[in-house]
Amino acid sequence: MAANALEGLKGVLSECLRLDLDNGVLPPSLDSQVTASVVATYLQGVWRLALVDYDRPSFEQQVDTFLTGLGL
Repeated sequence: MAANALEGLKGVLSECLRLDLDNGVLPPSLDSQVTASVVATYLQGVWRLALVDYDRPSFEQQVDTFLTGLGL
């Protein structure tokens, strides 16, 4: 079940990124499928970390830095 949810998340993210690519919002060099997979993997790690040590300002900074690094 979790694997299906993860695949679904990757699919939704990939489609959203592809639409933004088609509309010129994102750089043409961005691979929507690879980026969706990276973001989904990152989210898995964040969810696990949140169970151990939740510090909202730190998470917000990490997420902002991560997405900025991806050019999103």
